[in-house]
Amino acid sequence: MWATNLFWVAEYTKILAAFLVAATLPAAGLLQDRRKLSVFFSFWVLIHVFVAWVSITNEGRGTGSFLVDENDMSLAINMAIPYAYFLMQSRERGTLFKLCMFLAICLMLTSIVFSDSRGGLVGTFAVTAGILLTTKHRIRNAIFVAVIATVAYLSVPEGYVDEMQTMADEEDATRVERLYSWRLGWHMFLENPILGVGVGNYPWVVADYEARYGHYTGRRGLGGRVSHSLYFTLIPEYGLVGTTLFAVMTGMMVFRLFSVIRREDKLAAEQAGKKRAPPTEAGLLARAMLVSMLGLFSSGAFISVLYYPHFWYLIGFVLALYYVTHPEAVKKTAVDRRRMATQQGLGPGGSTPA
Repeated sequence: MWATNLFWVAEYTKILAAFLVAATLPAAGLLQDRRKLSVFFSFWVLIHVFVAWVSITNEGRGTGSFLVDENDMSLAINMAIPYAYFLMQSRERGTLFKLCMFLAICLMLTSIVFSDSRGGLVGTFAVTAGILLTTKHRIRNAIFVAVIATVAYLSVPEGYVDEMQTMADEEDATRVERLYSWRLGWHMFLENPILGVGVGNYPWVVADYEARYGHYTGRRGLGGRVSHSLYFTLIPEYGLVGTTLFAVMTGMMVFRLFSVIRREDKLAAEQAGKKRAPPTEAGLLARAMLVSMLGLFSSGAFISVLYYPHFWYLIGFVLALYYVTHPEAVKKTAVDRRRMATQQGLGPGGSTPA
């Protein structure tokens, strides 16, 4: 209630509530077996193939809403590429499916090139590194990535490489403006370290901080403009309390995904009767989610994506995958909750798992 603009506090609260109801909970509640996960993520790749195709035919712009922006479209595509890549490795899929996933990757990479997004390219590098780090066959996959990268380099439009090289230009106007807006966001945090300036309020207070701390006079004022960074939206708007909660949610997702990978790799080895065996599809999906998060947090450094659905549906995906691969842990949690409710005098039905 201390925020400068209470309207946007209410609006972003509604947006986050909508993500919870329309994305996080349905994903966690409906994708409750391996077959459903398998079918869903096949369609998830297909959806992003459609977005990529529209982008290629529309000068780098996506299908609508925030995906119209080339940078936002590239981020979404970077987050989808790991699913196509790891599903292509699945021993449970046929040759035709794997060929379709390979073509999907090529199309999605092409759309990132057409977007001319420098942040998108950074995200692609991060996703590539993540794939190489999380795969079991690093040398084979490094060769595969090198071949794809060589073909992509030889196929890029004229001037694309020069455009990407401007990232290192200290005089580039976009780079200077980004750093300037981030510095102002840091001042916001320093003055409001505990609870921040309020949800969605960076654009509505940045002019005040610019008047006090601004030193860049090469453009019009920043009033009403976002910070162009997930981190410099989160830190100044939520302070230490909100940033810590966000970090805890992120850490819990990473912990659960590694738990799924360890469990599924052990299961695959037991089924094959040897120490090393190709991962199960659930294990591959866990790796895909980890790399997808890496794509979000790398490209998101240059885009204000905190109030986009990406992070929030990832929570639902991780929960669904964990429930499917750790059924006894989920059951134990439910039993413990019922026991606690009974001890507190609420009765057996006093507390039930979502």
